[in-house]
Amino acid sequence: MSVVAEGGPDFAGKKSGFRAERKLWVASILLVLALALQVLISNRRVYAQNALMRPVVSAVCTVFRCTVPAWREIGAFKMQSHDVVAHPGRPDVLQIRGSFRNEAKLPQAWPVLRATLSDINGTPIYRGDFLARDYLAGGQVPVEIGAGQTALIELNVRDPAQRAVSFDFAFRDAAMTPVVKSR
Repeated sequence: MSVVAEGGPDFAGKKSGFRAERKLWVASILLVLALALQVLISNRRVYAQNALMRPVVSAVCTVFRCTVPAWREIGAFKMQSHDVVAHPGRPDVLQIRGSFRNEAKLPQAWPVLRATLSDINGTPIYRGDFLARDYLAGGQVPVEIGAGQTALIELNVRDPAQRAVSFDFAFRDAAMTPVVKSR
């Protein structure tokens, strides 16, 4: 004659054990989601520079009231025109005028404009990095330059020896470029 315990064997499981296990799974999933959210928010500067992740970062930052850094695509700045002429009233000064366009699909931070002037041998005689407040015509500097927007450049640069014959312009990331002016 065999004797079986009324509640069944211990390894058969009970309803209360299933509920506890399900609560642990739900809690684990919620903790993983919270961790992923923290990683996303703390690394938002990196993720915001990815075109696929930027909408997610923007949505999360809207909910949690964090700031999304400006888009940075330095290669999307294209010089449209430039002209370098002697200043009419000061022979030791060159006037630089021109325009560039933000061809990125998103607004972005203003670039640093690097102007390099060289002599007849191609030797750089002046290199200057200019912030938007230095080169924008009109002096007003919005936070960002819009997608597809064109900006006008106006600069005066000293050339006391009047040796500059060639000019080169490049755009640099303002967050990565210390602004220097050299002779």
